[in-house]
Amino acid sequence: MTQPQPGWYPDPADPDRQRYWAGDAWTAETRTSETAMPVDPFAAYAGRTVSPVQPAYTSPYPQSGQAVAMPGAVPTTADGVPLAGWWWRVLAAILDSLIISAVSMAFMPIYWTKMVNGFTAFFNDVTNAVNNNSATLPNPYDPTYGFISVTITRSIIALIITCVYVFFMLTFNSATLGQMACGLRVVPVDKGKAPRRLPIYSVVMRILFYTAIVSAISIVNLIITVNNPASISLNNPTAAGYGGLSALTTLAGIYQIMNVLWAAWDRKRQCLHDKIAHTQVVRTR
Repeated sequence: MTQPQPGWYPDPADPDRQRYWAGDAWTAETRTSETAMPVDPFAAYAGRTVSPVQPAYTSPYPQSGQAVAMPGAVPTTADGVPLAGWWWRVLAAILDSLIISAVSMAFMPIYWTKMVNGFTAFFNDVTNAVNNNSATLPNPYDPTYGFISVTITRSIIALIITCVYVFFMLTFNSATLGQMACGLRVVPVDKGKAPRRLPIYSVVMRILFYTAIVSAISIVNLIITVNNPASISLNNPTAAGYGGLSALTTLAGIYQIMNVLWAAWDRKRQCLHDKIAHTQVVRTR
């Protein structure tokens, strides 16, 4: 199907007026419906042809408490709900990260002892190497210190918490706590007034392509690394012996950056995971 040509069409929000369609989105310009246009009452007496009077210009500025966006200033969904700005989405993501980190702290006893013991052993080895004027310093990536194992444990816990948290918040509320604090909500594409219950498919796709897949690749990368103690060297950190997985991890990192930045220039302000999940993020206030 092709998009309708630019022009005046019946306003989806008010059948008594028309709204200008720019070819790819509705604008804020409206006018009285042509079928209800007034007629110049003096035209017939003056011998002129009776013709409809051109409707007065409708200002795009808010009047009498009416919230009307200026053309091009704030993009909206097809049903007129303003889309969230990129910085608002970043702020919401930061708030959610803080919430997930706070919850993850409750699981710290699982790996706390191992982390403290590993740091103590590493510090002692560094001190001994310096005192003995050794040319080789201990490698913090050495699995004997347990730093990588602790990182794996923390990453798995954080991933599980994130998936559960996002799934339930979006499924039953269409917004996480961070998004709620910023006045944002996730909706199906061009359905800004949809009920607060996001479809399961959209929720799962957002989780997979925003967090789960990239985190899983990173975790697998760490697991393979910890099982290959000779594969990492401080002098040659790229000499890991996990083949194509290292390149896959790099690609996953690039995808994550592009995914977040995409909404900054996208016409519908969608990230890549929004496009896959068929969702948009709108402002609720």
